Amino acid sequence: LLLGLAVQLPVANAIDLRPGEVRAPVPGNYFVQLRWQESDRDGWYVNDRHQPVDRRISTSTRILRVGGAFEVADKPAVVYLEVPQAEKRAEG
Repeated sequence: LLLGLAVQLPVANAIDLRPGEVRAPVPGNYFVQLRWQESDRDGWYVNDRHQPVDRRISTSTRILRVGGAFEVADKPAVVYLEVPQAEKRAEG
């Protein structure tokens, strides 16, 4: 019991969509998705004004998502595991 309390379980999120809003994936389909975003900024901004700091800010975000579609009580369902990684660097 204590081991079960010590392990954090992932949060389950659900979205209730209006009929016809999106097509459900076919049960038995599996997917892998990789999202990679890089961004460089030339300094600090406050209220859309560049601050007198000579720094370059770089961010890198990567998200790996693996999942699959299935049915629960004849209703479509999808489950996925998401592993995010983010890095922020200030240079100068």
